[in-house]
Amino acid sequence: MSKPAARKSPDHLGSVRFSTYIEASALELGKGQRGERSRLKLMAAGARLLDRCSFQDLKIEDVSVEAGLAKGTFYIYFASKDEFLRELATAYFAFELNTLPHRTNGLSRFGISRLWIGWYERTFAVNAGILRCVVQMGVNDGAMRDLWLQRNAAVVQAMLSESLVGTQLSPEDLQVMMWALRTVGGMLDQSLFDRYGLQTPSGLQDPGDADLLVEMHSVLAYRALYGMEPPAEEVEQARSLLHLAATLAR
Repeated sequence: MSKPAARKSPDHLGSVRFSTYIEASALELGKGQRGERSRLKLMAAGARLLDRCSFQDLKIEDVSVEAGLAKGTFYIYFASKDEFLRELATAYFAFELNTLPHRTNGLSRFGISRLWIGWYERTFAVNAGILRCVVQMGVNDGAMRDLWLQRNAAVVQAMLSESLVGTQLSPEDLQVMMWALRTVGGMLDQSLFDRYGLQTPSGLQDPGDADLLVEMHSVLAYRALYGMEPPAEEVEQARSLLHLAATLAR
């Protein structure tokens, strides 16, 4: 099963590809760390190939060739393709958590929402291949599914912590907020799954403008967290959404 056609990713917005990061990490290692360098080169090669093919079509031989290594080298570090993909996902999620936005000083609550949603969508866009692998492989692989669930929980917890700085909530209220944000996160993921071919397309035609989509999803996240519309003066491209909501509420 080959990778479905996907929209052009908004690379210009500055998010880092995991394959680029891991390749750079390999190049920084000294001669005494040749083994680890080979391991990282294999992982970078696998991440690049997953941008071009499905995990089912990924071949160990192709990973080795892409990494510039002999095929037998792969088995020095990984017992099987499935183990390789799980380790790749684990490394990717650690990388992802290290790129979380924390520069929120001076931002409004809606500014924080937009910062986080923008980070999530841009990071997803430039790393859609490995995320496609995780989601699709996780259908039948419990270990991969658990990695995805742990990652989701960590991202939501971090975003909630940034959004509620200075706010004291009871454990029960905090749990409600967590559910609300996880629900919005599920809607966001569904949009991204559709946009980048992680599942059978729903046929939904979204606006295609990356910045507009970020702001629309930010409005939805703000509504879920605070139970109200964001300040109208802070919304730039999704004002029609606020206007429509106000019209329907009359």
